[in-house]
Amino acid sequence: MKKISLIILSILSLTVFANGNEETSAISANVAIANDYVWRGLGQHQNSAGTTVKKTTVSGGLDYDLSNGFAVGVWGSNISVNGNATESDGSIEMDLYGSYSNEYKDVGYEVGYISYQYPGRSDLNFKESYLSLSYKEFGLSHYLQEDSNTNYTEVSYAKTFEGIDTSISYGDYNVKDDAGQDTGNKVWTLGLAKEFNGLEYSVSLIKTNFDDSATDNKESVVFSIGKSF
Repeated sequence: MKKISLIILSILSLTVFANGNEETSAISANVAIANDYVWRGLGQHQNSAGTTVKKTTVSGGLDYDLSNGFAVGVWGSNISVNGNATESDGSIEMDLYGSYSNEYKDVGYEVGYISYQYPGRSDLNFKESYLSLSYKEFGLSHYLQEDSNTNYTEVSYAKTFEGIDTSISYGDYNVKDDAGQDTGNKVWTLGLAKEFNGLEYSVSLIKTNFDDSATDNKESVVFSIGKSF
């Protein structure tokens, strides 16, 4: 999901207390600002020539936990499609999603459905279902795009060292064009995150093997500052 894959921008989930009691709120929100938006190794900003460029990205989300394993939410971010800068030109991404999570013995699992919406550019809209498994510090996720041969699989490892949240992951983005040719890519990510004075600071080092003359960021460094409520 782009919400999840904005490289630690929206993984913040600080506890919200109501009325001074230790009851957690069912509603949480997050906001973040970053120097770029990279999703599955691919930059989400383009200039007027269609070349991928780095651009400041502001994102935010709202989640509702039903307290029975089910959750729903919405997440949005600015993007740039061929340098467009207005909503009518498709400069906004809006993700709507729902999920169910639980655990069996020591294995956690989550199933979910995501609708990626681009106001003003409905031709870019798509939907995915996914399954994620976790065991201790290890994770495995698989995303399947609806009405398409496109899928994405990611394995990850996350651990906290000296108060710094550290994660590494490898993803295989399998994309088929109309001729059945694989136009996807593989992506490696190293992420570091630290909370300080109520804010979450993160940096991610991202490398992809995507081979396209319009893509300048085969190697990216994404910095972000975020907060949850």
